[in-house]
Amino acid sequence: MTEAAGRDDVYSSFMNLLSLQWMFYEITESIAVDGFEIMDKFSSKNMEENADVFNQALNKYLAEYGKVGICPRHFESMTEFIESCSKEISEEI
Repeated sequence: MTEAAGRDDVYSSFMNLLSLQWMFYEITESIAVDGFEIMDKFSSKNMEENADVFNQALNKYLAEYGKVGICPRHFESMTEFIESCSKEISEEI
């Protein structure tokens, strides 16, 4: 979202927000959590505002993890994520 905002890319901003909305729909179909309606906040004129909506929704979702005691892992880069996953897979084998 930050990259889309930096390029003033309405399409990418919209698609990122929509993808997150659909992810929330899929999750809330099977898990009893409050709904996450974010598309009504989409702005075709303000990409920074869309990035804020996106981040607020992710923070609300993160709070749901905390309610059930799940501690999310954070990675600084895709490389770090891939290395971590590769290490876990090789330890399982």
